[in-house]
Amino acid sequence: MADPTRERCPDYALPEFDDERVVFTVDGKTEEEAVEILRALWTIHHARSVEDWENQREANAEEERQRHEQAGRAAEQRRALQLEEEEEEEKEEKKGPKDIGRAEAIAFELLIRTLDTIFPESNHVILHGDNTGIVEGWRVGRHRNRAVNSIFKYIRSFLS
Repeated sequence: MADPTRERCPDYALPEFDDERVVFTVDGKTEEEAVEILRALWTIHHARSVEDWENQREANAEEERQRHEQAGRAAEQRRALQLEEEEEEEKEEKKGPKDIGRAEAIAFELLIRTLDTIFPESNHVILHGDNTGIVEGWRVGRHRNRAVNSIFKYIRSFLS
């Protein structure tokens, strides 16, 4: 919608508006009265157009503000989740050798390397495991434990 605040009322006394004035002069109004009626009608319509335009601008600005706020909240949530993951990784790293996830990932790697020596020509093998953390981590390509992720990286390098 174009900015109606820049529009100016036409000069309805000009010959190009003869047809519009005739509508009112047929009922006995003078040319001057017809011009004033047309100006009044234009002014009413223009005021509505300006009001609609301003309301639309306000609605657009509010929409943009809400999108900006939502993007900010999403960024804050991502950062909070990232911090939480980092804290969890630090906790996992502090566990050190007692980390069963790391041990399970090493067992997974050894199984893959053993299967490769037994079935060197096979391109596809389906493995089933009972450690949900390792199985799900392998499926999604990432585990919350940095050490397990390193082992996954070694496995991917070995398989490629």
